[in-house]
Amino acid sequence: MANHTTGTAHHLRHPTRAGLAAIAATLLVATSVTALAVTGTATPASAAGLSPFDIPGRGATVPFVEQEAEKAAHNGTKIGPDRRYGTLPSEASGREAVTLDSVGEYVEFTLTAPANAVTFRHSLPDSPAGTGRDATIDLRANGTLLKSVPVTSRYGWYYGGYPFNNNPGDTNPHHFYDETRAMFGSTYPAGTKVRLQVSSTAQSPTFTIDLADFELVGGPIDKPAGALDVVTDFGADPSGATDSTAKFQTAVDAGKAQGRVVWTATVTFAATSQRYLRLTVTGNSGWPAGQLSELEVYSS
Repeated sequence: MANHTTGTAHHLRHPTRAGLAAIAATLLVATSVTALAVTGTATPASAAGLSPFDIPGRGATVPFVEQEAEKAAHNGTKIGPDRRYGTLPSEASGREAVTLDSVGEYVEFTLTAPANAVTFRHSLPDSPAGTGRDATIDLRANGTLLKSVPVTSRYGWYYGGYPFNNNPGDTNPHHFYDETRAMFGSTYPAGTKVRLQVSSTAQSPTFTIDLADFELVGGPIDKPAGALDVVTDFGADPSGATDSTAKFQTAVDAGKAQGRVVWTATVTFAATSQRYLRLTVTGNSGWPAGQLSELEVYSS
């Protein structure tokens, strides 16, 4: 590198390169000035973000339509934009969300396509002990109550530095949001008003809604011929009243050994003592075929 800094004589042998370098430097300066002019109206902490869905043509083709809560009709409190670590808006899509803190407050989305299901991203406050809290929020369509949907903060709210802890007295709270899914029970057309509304603040003083994804989900597939059934063949409890971890594992082991599909119908299972299973999942692409809690699935 020394020959590039030895003096004028070396550079005179490359006048074109020197001219290009001068032009490039000028362009860089001009670009920097332009960037400052664009972002000078807001501090970095308060600059709004964009949802990927705000930009047509960007991202993968997905089967759902996403809507931001802060852009929907609501009578709650819009929070953000705020990028500061440890704040609710900083982890929200677009750095903005809506907080509901009174009975009757809501976020109301208008369907732009037929849908029979919703996945919404939400945050509830942690409990004083750091164990989270459970609550419900009403799901309504055109003013009619469809169901009270369970929501929780049990799986959010980390504190401290890595590997993090569950002590609310520690610093740096983060990981505020979770997602909840619900079927409507029927298909609603475009134009339907779908509302998430607070019916009680006894279980949670606030409900923060970030966004909602609306989807037309297909039904579950039929049982494949020759499949091993975790209920009829292995005795797993379809009610979820007892822990079926061991029976699930036995079914998975048998399927692997025999090269056969392991089948489970649309039921609820409790599996508390084992968190990781390596599975090949075959089924419809709609999420009702595999709603899992405290279980990570890796496709082979």
